[in-house]
Formats: sequence, C-alpha cells, structure tokens
Amino acid sequence: KLQHHQIPYRLSGGTSFFARQEVKDLMSYFRLLVNPDDDNAYLRVINVPRREIGSTTLEKLGNYASERKISMYTASDELGLAEHLDSRYTERLSRFKRYMDKIREQCAGNDPIGAIRSMVMDIDYESWLRQNASSDKVAEARMGNVWFLVEALKNTLDKDEDGDMTVEDAIGKLVLRDMLERQQ
Repeated sequence: KLQHHQIPYRLSGGTSFFARQEVKDLMSYFRLLVNPDDDNAYLRVINVPRREIGSTTLEKLGNYASERKISMYTASDELGLAEHLDSRYTERLSRFKRYMDKIREQCAGNDPIGAIRSMVMDIDYESWLRQNASSDKVAEARMGNVWFLVEALKNTLDKDEDGDMTVEDAIGKLVLRDMLERQQ
C-alpha cells in the first residue's frame, strides 16, 4: 500500500519488493527492453521461462560476443554465430531476440503497458511461477507482485504531467528505485 501511494518507507526484516525473484526477472526484461546491451539482464531472462538454452550455448555465445566486442543480445542473431553453435541453438537465440525486438517496437507505440502485459502473458510467466512455487497460493502471490510492478510502471507513466515521458524513462525510474533500495 505504501508503494502504491508513493509514501516513503523503510523495511526492517523481511524481503524487499525489488529483491523478490519474480520482480528481478521482470525488471531484467524491462532493462533489456530499454538497453539490449545489458548482458546481465540478458543472462537472467534468456531462460526464464525455460527456452532450452543451456550454459554451454550461453558460454559459446558469450565468447563469440566478446570476440566481436558486441553484446550477447546483438550477437544472438548474427550469421557468424552459426560457426560456433548448432543451428537449433542459434534458432532459439535468434527467436528470442526477434521477440524482444517486437516487444520493444510495441512499447514505442501508443500502448506500452499493453505490450508489457502481453509480454508477460506470451512468455507464460504465470505457468513458470506455478512450476517453481511450493504451492498455488505462493504462485498467485508472486504473480500478484508481477502485476503490481506492471501497475507501478503504468502509474509512473500516468503521473507524467507534460506527456513527455517515454516507457524507457518510466523503466529508468523503476530501475533507479531498485538500485537505491539495494544500496540502503
């Protein structure tokens, strides 16, 4: 409630909102939408939910990206990657990149929050939570945190009085709140 009404607070004991796994996952998706060169965000979400991309594939992708001095995201659909990886893995990497590019494009349109909500539904994040939660009740609570984060992003955009704020700016504000909270 305090976050919803943007009232500053200090948490003593317990887990911070931004420290929850589902919030970290979604924030990483947001960060990747804003900055495709964010390799940490890429590594966090490339296999959440599972896309059958293993550590060996990611290691080869990382080595190729380092060689070329580009981000892993950019490297994931380059033709030269096929020399280092089997075609089924390059296809999985390329499919993910095309999907995220499409979401980024939709976010630049009239309804960025709708695009983000669609993304959460498209990746079937709720099923992923259900598979990895100890109970349905826990999964529902975690999914509630996901929707709360999307709502927080929407509220940040809605509070823009000038109408100049982009979804990238709103995500930047959320990322900043996350960083500040972790520093405390």
